Amino acid sequence: MVSYGNGIICHKQNISAAECRDKGVSYVPVIKWIHFSDLHLNSDGMETELLRDELPDFLLKSGIRCDYAFCTGDIRYAPDGAYPNDTAEYILSLCTAAHVPVENLFIVPGNHEKSGRTYEEILAFLRGDEGETS
Repeated sequence: MVSYGNGIICHKQNISAAECRDKGVSYVPVIKWIHFSDLHLNSDGMETELLRDELPDFLLKSGIRCDYAFCTGDIRYAPDGAYPNDTAEYILSLCTAAHVPVENLFIVPGNHEKSGRTYEEILAFLRGDEGETS
């Protein structure tokens, strides 16, 4: 599932509030966000893979620019095992496509996530501190 929250766009342009501030343009304070959930990155159904493969390009081509990204769990499908090796890179690709800095990414584990080193390693990679998994 992917949803996109959008309020009043700065001067009817698809740019974020931070970009308006950087340009010295007045704006109505608005938070724009993207929310993705139930990515099930280790599921291999053809439709699931097609959606995942096309989603970053779709976001980029649509010109979606957000201030925040929320990943609300079920990054993997629990019965099928571990996280794919490219999990962190994929989540980063969604943020990049929506122009969200990684420090504005919030992940809430879902019922298919597990506690433990693997999930912590993904979070550490996203934070840029791969060596620390405490």
